[in-house]
Amino acid sequence: MLLLGLACSGAAPAGSPDSSLQDRRKLHASCACGPSYTIKPGDTLHAIAKACGTTIGDLAATNNIPDIDVIVAGTDLTIPSCGSGGQTASTSSSCTCGPSYIIKQGDSLDAIAKSCGSTVADLAATNNISNIDLITAGAVLTIPSCGSGGQQPFILYSTDWAIYRGSSDQNVQRPDWCAQYAYSPSHIDPSVPTHINFAFAMVNNATFEVEHTDKAKDSELIQELQALKQANPSLKTLISIAGWSFSTGTELFKNPDGSPNKDVAAIMVQVATNPGKRDTFIQSAVQYMQQYGFDGIDLDWEYPNFAGYNCEGSCPDHISGFSQLVAGLRQALGPSYLLTAQMLTVYAFTQSLRFDYDFHGAFGNPKVVDVHTPILDCASPKQFHIQGAIDAYLAAGVPSSKLVMGLGSYGHSYKLAATDGTANSGPGQAAFTEGAPAGKLCTIQPGVLAWYEIKRKLGGTTPSIDPVKMAAYATYDAGQHWVGFDNQETLR
Repeated sequence: MLLLGLACSGAAPAGSPDSSLQDRRKLHASCACGPSYTIKPGDTLHAIAKACGTTIGDLAATNNIPDIDVIVAGTDLTIPSCGSGGQTASTSSSCTCGPSYIIKQGDSLDAIAKSCGSTVADLAATNNISNIDLITAGAVLTIPSCGSGGQQPFILYSTDWAIYRGSSDQNVQRPDWCAQYAYSPSHIDPSVPTHINFAFAMVNNATFEVEHTDKAKDSELIQELQALKQANPSLKTLISIAGWSFSTGTELFKNPDGSPNKDVAAIMVQVATNPGKRDTFIQSAVQYMQQYGFDGIDLDWEYPNFAGYNCEGSCPDHISGFSQLVAGLRQALGPSYLLTAQMLTVYAFTQSLRFDYDFHGAFGNPKVVDVHTPILDCASPKQFHIQGAIDAYLAAGVPSSKLVMGLGSYGHSYKLAATDGTANSGPGQAAFTEGAPAGKLCTIQPGVLAWYEIKRKLGGTTPSIDPVKMAAYATYDAGQHWVGFDNQETLR
């Protein structure tokens, strides 16, 4: 994204408009813009629209902005919907229905969902409504997300491999202390998330049917997960299908000689692009979801139309196949079940890039350290940051209510090329060597540190905060290594 008038090659100097996270959040906090707003360094059209209770499209149309990614600091914008005192266009933020709602003459499920900060799918599932176009005046609806004041979606991934954090063998060596962080779904506080995605189910590379990844433990873990609904009946659970290891064939699925199983790596391509295999997958996925009591399906294909991952150059058949796969799943699920997908950060909706995390790591070029969840990065081309991804989706017409920003509870670490003081440089500055820090790790992934590993390695060191990228970073091991991550301050 290009924001003229903003310099963000690293952390902003003290005293600048971007010198604190609080300053960066002011625009998002409340609408105080009046009938006009002067663009400030660091602003985005998305942030201004959100703060002023309008939309990117309305702002662009009212102010004759041809490119929503190019706005100039110091320019005055006319605010189409904020001049009357900052009235917000969102109904979910002023949810007044309480935990139940009595249907009135003329109501529709869509209108009720909007006013109560819920979704049609959630309302239908919670109230066992089989036909969303047929509701009866006088009937009482239970509102799944409005009883607590219009709660926003908070989606948690619960992984089936987390139970093995304390295990080691001849192939996997973890520090002994990792065992204290092993967990299963029963360790989750069910009052915190609104949705839990169980990761991952896999697809059989011969039948193209969905099945357990961990044949020995997944049934037991899913039973633990569904038991959480006893404490929180409004909790929704989804089965997440595929995932990184399954989509690439580089970790879990190998041939006897240790090489990646290319058949496994290409399964999602076949599922998406072959009508017969796609139909088999859809039928099997819905059956699996219903058999194990899930409320929906989360599709996690990593990555369609991504060069190097079963795609050489551009693969338009991936895009059309993915669209047909999603449409087929939506039709098969009907209105009572949820359908979500881990989507890529995109540029102009033609070239796939990455999720809202893993933008940077020891795998990247140029060989300089950086945080993997940058909220904003003006020096980066092609919207290679979270704000750019969100703006692209909104500009393409995706409703904001359908977007949930994903963040990783881990960090990417680097082995620094020099430890002469430049190690304390901010993101995008210090150089690193080939390869990532290895050794015994709980994650067993060189260059990837879980949050609890980062805390242990930093000890009492206070990390620095990049107020533009809204991420933390620090060095450890006597300045030999650098890690970028999110903490409580950057996530607020």
